[in-house]
Amino acid sequence: MQDYHIYTLLIITFGAFIVPIFAPFFRLPGAVAEMLYGMIIGKSLLNIIDLSHNAKWLNFMADFGFIILMFLAGLEINFGDLKKKGLKALSLPIFSFLISVVLSVIIINTLKMNTALVFIVMATGIGLLIPVLKDLDLEKKEFGSMLFILGLTAELLTLLLFTFFEVYHLHGFSIRILQMPLMILISIIFLKVLYLISWWFPDKVIHFIHPKDSKEIGIRMSFILMFSLITIALIFHIEFIIGALIAGMVISATFKEKGTLEEKMNGIGYGFFIPIFFINIGINFDLNSILEEKTFYIFIKLMIIAFFIKFISSLPLLFKGIKFRNILATSFMLAAPLTLLVAIGMIELKLGLITLQTNNAIIFLAIITGVVYPVLFKILYKEQDELSE
Repeated sequence: MQDYHIYTLLIITFGAFIVPIFAPFFRLPGAVAEMLYGMIIGKSLLNIIDLSHNAKWLNFMADFGFIILMFLAGLEINFGDLKKKGLKALSLPIFSFLISVVLSVIIINTLKMNTALVFIVMATGIGLLIPVLKDLDLEKKEFGSMLFILGLTAELLTLLLFTFFEVYHLHGFSIRILQMPLMILISIIFLKVLYLISWWFPDKVIHFIHPKDSKEIGIRMSFILMFSLITIALIFHIEFIIGALIAGMVISATFKEKGTLEEKMNGIGYGFFIPIFFINIGINFDLNSILEEKTFYIFIKLMIIAFFIKFISSLPLLFKGIKFRNILATSFMLAAPLTLLVAIGMIELKLGLITLQTNNAIIFLAIITGVVYPVLFKILYKEQDELSE
């Protein structure tokens, strides 16, 4: 490895270390702080990272972090929570999501914007929502629980729709569109076989997931599971990043007890590789491009449209007795998907669906909404009585 590779790795790992220490002082989400650090050392400001020598291996490590991020995004979806709530409790979140889909399609097409941007303006994630609810001590209260299910349902359905869209983009309306359901079915069968093996030989399996295992066999097994399901996706000609997402979702849906696997993958992912992904985004992000009239115009349009869609799709909460002020606060929180926004933008860029200019606008949108919207939610939200049935 060349000397400049070591220097670059030192600068990046140093950033991955100090960012989570200082980010809370500035009330910045971790991912936003990591992208900002990348912008400082990258082409936007100091330009101390020589991309001509480092681009290939740095992109490889960032892509690996992206794979783990998408895998964990699927793994963290708690299908058990959705099942416990039942169809009745999910009817409003699903109705709200359908409103956002219809509005997104109508507005994007009316304004003659890129169709791929439908998923940008409708995207909803819970990455920022969970810590904000914990900060306000709302996660166990009725409003917080309802908001979490609203965000979780929208995130899951957004990811599923986007996955089908990706397959349609690659293969069109053909028999190949059935490849994804078939891939999911084969993955579930594969995991069910593993589940039966663990049931038949529990004394052997416990060795692989023991928390004090010095060989960390559990981490190795986690990577085997992840790459096995991604390989199945590749066999069915599904984008490997989408394959990682589906792999996480399938494992989450198949295994009720996934704590050890999730804990180990979180440790290695968020401990090293995922920060490299976000820092690399910042390094390659050109802040000067936002100053260009066209890029800034795209950013403003996306921000206004996304908030408007979240606001209109949140209005059905009035039937639950939610105050208008809290609905407005909810709209801001749901319009800050952060990591999901960055992930969808990166995938669309890799697929050639959007330009680098548009992706820069999306990254800037993720940064601004990730910093400002949680603050607005905390300012607007007011405690209220129990909700209506």
